[in-house]
Amino acid sequence: MDVSPWSRLLMFPKCILLSPTVAGPRDWKVTLELVRDRLRLWEADRISNSSPSNHSDSKIRRCKRAVEDGQYRKAIQSLSSRGLAPDNNEPVWSTHQDINVTTSHRSLFAAIDKVSFSTLLSQAPDVRSRALVLSSSIPHSGDWLSVVPSRQLGLHFLDQEFWSCVQYWLGFSSGNSPPCAVCSSPLDPFGDHEAGCRGNWDLICCHDSLHDVLFSAAQSAALAPQKEMPSLIPGSCAQPANVFLPHGDGGRPAALDVTVISSLQVAMVADLAVIQGSALGVAEARKLSMHAAACHHFGVNFLPLAVEVLGGWSPSAVSIIRSIGRRLGQRIGRNPSVTCSHLFQHLSVSLWRGNAAMWVQQPSFASHIDGSL
Repeated sequence: MDVSPWSRLLMFPKCILLSPTVAGPRDWKVTLELVRDRLRLWEADRISNSSPSNHSDSKIRRCKRAVEDGQYRKAIQSLSSRGLAPDNNEPVWSTHQDINVTTSHRSLFAAIDKVSFSTLLSQAPDVRSRALVLSSSIPHSGDWLSVVPSRQLGLHFLDQEFWSCVQYWLGFSSGNSPPCAVCSSPLDPFGDHEAGCRGNWDLICCHDSLHDVLFSAAQSAALAPQKEMPSLIPGSCAQPANVFLPHGDGGRPAALDVTVISSLQVAMVADLAVIQGSALGVAEARKLSMHAAACHHFGVNFLPLAVEVLGGWSPSAVSIIRSIGRRLGQRIGRNPSVTCSHLFQHLSVSLWRGNAAMWVQQPSFASHIDGSL
């Protein structure tokens, strides 16, 4: 199998030495000299049959072959062309020591992803496309794509639901804009209006399904939750708590209020194309202005959980959901990171199935879009 130089670099990331003390290209030569000194010491150890203490011979031979066959130099050139390393200071080594470095697979992949994402974003043809890229890259937006389907757990899509979700996720256009069946406003060809039409009953059902998932998780975590608690604020008909926790963080009661916002609606798409997550800030601010002061007056923490139609949660919402997920993991004796991941996936599937219910009434996509899923 032919492996590209870039792939070989990813297989041997410790061929690179990136130290926190290296501030820029001017320090690259100093770094290379340090590496060469380490290599000379390694050669001396090998001659005296003293292998490095913490590294296996097989790993050393594997990295050595990567250098000797010239692929490492090609990988460095590829790395340099992507703006992740200086261009004019490429090392020429004849051997290799597995050096103790600070660069890991995770950090290297993150750097590559960052460059790829910036390139993709710069190629967006219009404001909506740019906003779509930013919105779909918010943490947990794509959790529904990694779920193992399970009808028993409610983690599945019907064929038409999945097809509608994929079309919206990829930004496909239907090519026509008939009036909205609910409010008679003109529909956009992408489905943005339907996802945020306040007169659409399916939007309410989508919202309810999210706080049902949170309520079930809090109940399983023995947090004694109450759903849509009445009379939380004396003398008011408002119900700010979709899920009420009598013992939240710090021992104070907490009112969790889920709010779903259509980030690609006309009024917000321009801001979202510039500032990632700006719609989430608007949604949280609106909820806080409505209920935070009254709840605080009666000793209740009001915690809005804002989520975009594409599935991205606000940072504060992520923190709260993770807290519930960790408590659930401790309660049932499972790894908290696993229960947190499953909780986010369950929320994501519920959200996107609710979205699909609003899109399935949209006219069929243009005939030039073909294929099957």
